[in-house]
Amino acid sequence: MAPSTSREIGHPIRSGGVAGPVVQRHQWIWEVPADIEPAMTPQLDALSAALGSRTEAVRRLGDAADVFIDVVISHFGPTLSLGWTMTREQIDLVAAFGAGLSVDEYDYTEP
Repeated sequence: MAPSTSREIGHPIRSGGVAGPVVQRHQWIWEVPADIEPAMTPQLDALSAALGSRTEAVRRLGDAADVFIDVVISHFGPTLSLGWTMTREQIDLVAAFGAGLSVDEYDYTEP
C-alpha cells in the first residue's frame, strides 16, 4: 500500500525552503480520499474499508513504529456544532490497529 505522504527524519516539516521545525521521526501517512466528508464517522468508515483487511499487519507495525489515527473534523456553514462521538465499532477499530487516536477540530463557519 502506497502512502499519501512520507517524511524523512531531519527534513523540514514545511516545504518551500522555509526555516522551521524538522521531522523528528520517519513518517508514513495514508490519508482518506479528499472527497470523504471531514467528520468522524465518514473518515473512520473510509479507513476501515481501506485498511480493515490489513488490521493485523497494521497492528504489527506497533512493534517497530508508533501507529496513530489522526481524524480532522472541519465545520462549515453558518452554525458551529462542536463535539464528536465514537461508536463502539470505531473504538474497536482503533484498538484492533493498536493505534493512538488524535482528533483535530477546525471552525470554518461563516463569521
